[in-house]
Amino acid sequence: MYALETPRLGLRPFEQDDFEFLDALETPRLGLRPFEQDDFEFLVALNADPDVARFIGYGVPRTREETREFLEHVLTAYEEDSLGHLAVYLKGSGALVGRCGLTLLEVEAEPAGGKPPQWYWFRGGAPKGMLVVNEIELGYTFSKEHWGCGYATECAKAMRDFGFRELGLSRLASAIAPENLASKNVARKVGLAYSGIVTAFSATFERHELSSNEWIGLINAA
Repeated sequence: MYALETPRLGLRPFEQDDFEFLDALETPRLGLRPFEQDDFEFLVALNADPDVARFIGYGVPRTREETREFLEHVLTAYEEDSLGHLAVYLKGSGALVGRCGLTLLEVEAEPAGGKPPQWYWFRGGAPKGMLVVNEIELGYTFSKEHWGCGYATECAKAMRDFGFRELGLSRLASAIAPENLASKNVARKVGLAYSGIVTAFSATFERHELSSNEWIGLINAA
């Protein structure tokens, strides 16, 4: 078990048994399913596009080896945390168009000198000995040829609702590069609001978040 609830962050502890893994999810136009080893080449192409990679991780295309490591992290997260990004495909053709999902974060609990907290993705991602609290990140990445179709918003809303309604999460958060206006627009559409600065991958990111009470208000107002 990780850090207990803190007044500053308002988190509860996360246990492996907190989550029942999502096998599949559908939206009007899209389907989401767990990644498989056969999806590796799609992820290689997605991560190799400089325009896609610009706002993800270190901001540069990932090598095949780095993509393999990412896929292994995702598959491990399915087993250990019943969480992880899902493959997004077009319901009509089955073609993969991106990824979207909920990921376990390890967040630095006591940053030194008033610095923004460091974020680390996946269980065990933080340096050994660092006191961390767990959060759940809502993330989404799509192939460039499918930008502007509303797919990210469609999937993010579905994952948001699943997280709050089915998993009973108290909060969702996203780390977004300040220059990534499109991603911030998606976050705004699904109800996440700017709440501060975090650091990750040696860079500064904006934190956007939505609480369960705020989500209830959105649902009731719809």
